[in-house]
Amino acid sequence: VFGNQSVSVSVGFAASTAMIVLFPPSVSMVLISLSSISWGDVTGKNLWYKIAFNRSMFLFCGGIAATVFTVIRGFGDPNDVTWTIGSNLVAGLVFFVANLLLLATVVALASDRPVRRILSSTYSASTLISYLTLATFGSTLALIYIRVPPFAVLFVGILLVAFSDALRN
Repeated sequence: VFGNQSVSVSVGFAASTAMIVLFPPSVSMVLISLSSISWGDVTGKNLWYKIAFNRSMFLFCGGIAATVFTVIRGFGDPNDVTWTIGSNLVAGLVFFVANLLLLATVVALASDRPVRRILSSTYSASTLISYLTLATFGSTLALIYIRVPPFAVLFVGILLVAFSDALRN
């Protein structure tokens, strides 16, 4: 928990990991950052420095994860489904760690508490499992997009939304 806020993972992360598979790092990091814009950002409800931090954080985490994916995928067969999903799982783990460390550092600086204390109170295995599960869905969505007609992508997208609703309940 960061202050009074709980840590949650959005199904948007599946879209982010799909972007990592579909685009080069320079493009996917920008798309990931822009796709995380919230209604509060658009309407001015959120403070400008929080908006700037969030865009920068997603740009940084997305860029690192996309670069890691590209490097790891290059060691294997890029057409191998298992290798692509495995590479994206590693990228999802890198995104998780970078995101967790950045947020914990900022909260520690803002609250005058040690980073270690923030990390110990916020890390949970269920959050990591959510990240890795959504990374698998993102990989699958990207692979379907590459290999199957666009109608199938719409179908998988509907399943992803249904899965998201099931996780919330």
